Amino acid sequence: MRAAALWFAVQQELEAEYDHSTSTGGGALDRLDDDFIFHTSHLSRTAVQFVADCVRGTVEPPADAAVLAALCFFAHGSVRADAAEALRVSPEGARRAVAAVTAALARRLEHFVTFPGSLSDRALVAQEMHRHFGVPNIVGALGCLHAPVAPPAGEEPLYMNGSGFHALACQMVCDAQGNLLSVEEPRPGGVAEQSVWEASRLCAQFAGGRHGHSWLAGAGCYRLSRHVLTPLSCVRSHPGLRYNEAHFKVQGALQRTFGALKLRFQCLRHLGPVDESAAPPPADVIKACCVLHNVARKFSVPLLGELVPEAAHHGATRGEQDVDRNLVLFREEMIRAFFTA
Repeated sequence: MRAAALWFAVQQELEAEYDHSTSTGGGALDRLDDDFIFHTSHLSRTAVQFVADCVRGTVEPPADAAVLAALCFFAHGSVRADAAEALRVSPEGARRAVAAVTAALARRLEHFVTFPGSLSDRALVAQEMHRHFGVPNIVGALGCLHAPVAPPAGEEPLYMNGSGFHALACQMVCDAQGNLLSVEEPRPGGVAEQSVWEASRLCAQFAGGRHGHSWLAGAGCYRLSRHVLTPLSCVRSHPGLRYNEAHFKVQGALQRTFGALKLRFQCLRHLGPVDESAAPPPADVIKACCVLHNVARKFSVPLLGELVPEAAHHGATRGEQDVDRNLVLFREEMIRAFFTA
């Protein structure tokens, strides 16, 4: 696994900042057994302790109980009554805990979700992608997670996605193992993926040369460009068929990652209303879950239940009439070089 490369020494920095030996004794984690912790939070005891250490000082004491209450919200969509009773947390205390932990984790997104910044790191990711899927020189699978929401009054069309439900769409990139490499600010689900990509920080970084000449693999709803490699819209040869099959496998890795997010963090199955009074804000909930996803990956925490890949919710496949002909020829040369034999 390459999870360690994603963290860029984050774990060591955090462990230096927080002295585990001074963690509050006799807290919720000490009173509860491993099975209760896992079924409440969908994380292991070690992962929960790590999260508690990360947000210590930003939540009201007892920190362990507050963190477990918030993790119960992420895992189940609400703080269950049995969990609140076991944690000795009142309904108001649970609401404060969810808001505080969500905000603390969302602020730490860039510490835990990091795009490979050096040539050697990108090469390692690209090698793994090539080994798993056969497509060369791609450093991640690009797409949008769609989390259902109740849209603001009068803005329903803006949030209606291609699958016919209101959602927040959050652009993400994952590697071959399902680690998140990039998470952007969520946007209304009716905004086209191409527009989300063009407005993203990651697109600006690629355009500025920060990530070299590498590619991201995007579905047919994206336009073929210097840094987004798309499937063929019309297959005329066996190598082209093999290329599309490999490309779809890359997208499958992204859909499995989205499926894992929604299986572990069931709050993503419906985030509730999108308005200024929402506490915690749905966008912050998505970002917090992305942090926790990479934490779970780091600590090899199993999923509770069978993983079902998330269905794609993007819009119609784009044509290639407005694509630079040189890019089309480059892709054809790549297909001949890697998918003929």
